[in-house]
Amino acid sequence: MMKEKKSILGRGLDELFESKIETLAPRELPIIQIMPGDSQPRRHFDPEKISQLSVSIRDAGLIQPIVVRPSNEHNIYEIIAGERRWLAAKEAGLETVPVVVKSIADREALKLAIIENVQREDLNVLEEAEAYNRLILEHNYTQDMVASEVGKSRSHIANTLRLLNLPDEIKEFLINGQMSAGHARALLNDENSIETARDIIHNNLNVREVEKRVKKKKGSGRTSKPVADEENITQRITSLVNAKVVVSIKKNAIQVGLSFQDPWDLEDFINALSSSARA
Repeated sequence: MMKEKKSILGRGLDELFESKIETLAPRELPIIQIMPGDSQPRRHFDPEKISQLSVSIRDAGLIQPIVVRPSNEHNIYEIIAGERRWLAAKEAGLETVPVVVKSIADREALKLAIIENVQREDLNVLEEAEAYNRLILEHNYTQDMVASEVGKSRSHIANTLRLLNLPDEIKEFLINGQMSAGHARALLNDENSIETARDIIHNNLNVREVEKRVKKKKGSGRTSKPVADEENITQRITSLVNAKVVVSIKKNAIQVGLSFQDPWDLEDFINALSSSARA
């Protein structure tokens, strides 16, 4: 089944667009009429790589069109795919760029923007996690649905989403390339994760060394009462269970609602609870 999912991802954006979305003929648009889209999951662009691409565009032009859709503003178009090319074209001084205009809804725009970036491996792991989380929170996807759309396993989706629970300082280390996603995953169960993260950088620890260190410290007991935060709790539970999660914090209670679309997901959840209770 997963092979079939991966083949969907491997078809490429052109085939996905052509099969599902109304497409207008390629055309040239003034670059000032194009703006980044809210559907763009990528937030960090390497200025040096943008400059390198701009030199190529200055010499050979922009070969691959930017994919856009009409925005709510008159004569303004929103980028679905190709923001890096658009930035480089601006830096190269182009006044117009080739575009393909798509008539597309927000949900489809986000999905296809994610697929494009996953195909090209353009996203850092946190951008990938945030993109998956948007599909879940804004468009009511389950983890299974996300996995099916982007051609990844459900475990990959779940493990990637868990990285959103990391402290901001560790997220910055990830974004800056100071540690790998493997390091970050090893820190998820570490109560002193920031201290360990700094050790990773200062002492150049590998993932296995971090896993051993965290495992050794585990079981030392709770240090402080956790702070109840609806969004944080929702994200943490969503990363662990394939269900729609609703959290409500009241004066004397915290209510958590889980909605399962698939009975097998509920069965997996019950089995996980049973295994945890026996451990």
